[in-house]
Amino acid sequence: MALIPPWTRDNDKRFELALVIFPEGSPYFLEYIAEFLQKPLEEVKYYYDAILVYDVVLIESGKYALPKYPEAYYVSLTEATESKHGETNQIPRIIPWTEEEHRFVKDINLGFLLIEEES
Repeated sequence: MALIPPWTRDNDKRFELALVIFPEGSPYFLEYIAEFLQKPLEEVKYYYDAILVYDVVLIESGKYALPKYPEAYYVSLTEATESKHGETNQIPRIIPWTEEEHRFVKDINLGFLLIEEES
């Protein structure tokens, strides 16, 4: 296998975002992710198998200790869903998409079109 260059934090974040859009098990999901990241498929497969899958296996096997957070970090479900005035079930404020998110969706749509044309 060729030498795989290390990824930047930006690459990691874009990879995580792409995993949400192209869920595992969807046809050609790694190919779509590679297209979106503009990275070779071999590199994306390496990071998926050697990094992500390996990390999940470690966590699920109990060989990786999850961080211990202070009690102050934990809130009850009731506290988490109540507003300052004690009201519950409020509709959250809608946050408009950023320019980067708009570009991401356009890139994905173009990727689908290109892949469909190749088929």
